[in-house]
This record gives sequence, structure tokens and C-alpha cells, in this order.
Amino acid sequence: MILASNIAVNLIASAGEKLASLRAAKLLVDSFINNQD
Repeated sequence: MILASNIAVNLIASAGEKLASLRAAKLLVDSFINNQD
């Protein structure tokens, strides 16, 4: 039971990291596009 909850926590944490990096990448792309004007 403890192992399953640890796996779930790890999955959620890695998903959060992926989401954060995607958001950062989107910010970079948006700023790059805005600078093209």
C-alpha cells in the first residue's frame, strides 16, 4: 500500500515537472514571437 502511494506521488511530481517545463517553453516561444513585431 505504501509502495503504491509512493509511485503515485512520484508520477504526480514528474507530471508537475513536465507541465512546468512545457509552460516555460511556451513562455519562451511567446516572447520570441512577440519580439518579431
